[in-house]
Amino acid sequence: MQEKNTCTSTFFNGISKDTPASGEDFIVDYADLSNMMVEALLIIDFQKQIFLHVPNHALLRCGLSPDKVNELGYEFFREALHPKDLPVWVEMHNIILNSLCNGKLQAERINYFACTFRIKSFLQTAEQPDYLMVYLKLKPKWINEKLRFGICLLSHAVVSKAGNLCVYYQDLDHAEYSFATKRWTHHPFTPLTKRQKEMLVWAQQGLTQKEMADKMHVCVKTIEGIRYALFQKFGVASIEQAIQFATNRRLIHHTPFATPDAATIKKKRAKDSR
Repeated sequence: MQEKNTCTSTFFNGISKDTPASGEDFIVDYADLSNMMVEALLIIDFQKQIFLHVPNHALLRCGLSPDKVNELGYEFFREALHPKDLPVWVEMHNIILNSLCNGKLQAERINYFACTFRIKSFLQTAEQPDYLMVYLKLKPKWINEKLRFGICLLSHAVVSKAGNLCVYYQDLDHAEYSFATKRWTHHPFTPLTKRQKEMLVWAQQGLTQKEMADKMHVCVKTIEGIRYALFQKFGVASIEQAIQFATNRRLIHHTPFATPDAATIKKKRAKDSR
């Protein structure tokens, strides 16, 4: 049978099908990945307290060169964070490490930690520094059964207060940390309704409320009700904030992970250490 001359077959016919030699496995380059991402990708070595990767991203660098950020290492946070938020960051950093190392959280279920703090604005023009609230996601990585690295993503936050320390699990359940009681409180995942997802997707596409109503075969008042319910659920005041909130937490295109068993986790960590 003659092969169909599709765009896909034409594209792949130009790629060698030779078996790669030993040692030619593909390795992700952090710089290549960073250049494609909206968020700022930062890789932390907890043991050495250095950065393994600093992106060429203005939000993270806040006016400093990548070399300067690398040179500062952990001192970067002292340099870049709002003075009132620095103690909050230090406390959150220690809470995360202690919770993981002391078994207070189910490490095998964890997807990432999240928190907020203010960082120097790269947009400032006055002599006095201005600050932006950022949303940090931190994914812990283990080597030889010990916490070693943190993969971090920074983006603009939709809240105005520093802290908001949470841990998100692979099934999208999450736990909030109370600085008053020093405890984690678990919250089961409540998925968005089909209508809520639809409205967010169409809002991302730039549709007006009338256009959304036509797409979803409902009246404009129904769209307004869905919108209001989302604002209440997320604690935001605009559709732009609602989109960012849902995107940060993967609520629109939610696909839950299967939680691995202990043997699988141990095997994966042993592989990562090689």
